[in-house]
Amino acid sequence: MSTRGAHPIQEKDQLMIFLELRMIQTFGSIHQFAKDKEDVLFVTSVNQIQDLV
Repeated sequence: MSTRGAHPIQEKDQLMIFLELRMIQTFGSIHQFAKDKEDVLFVTSVNQIQDLV
């Protein structure tokens, strides 16, 4: 694994920030969908996925 170019820690932080923003967008949409449908089982599965992340 090459460390030339971007600083590896900075690169990781930028990637994590990007992933967290994507997660917020994705799970925000899923939660809104589940709330609209009042699908308790679906909400439970989403919560389990979030616990794994």
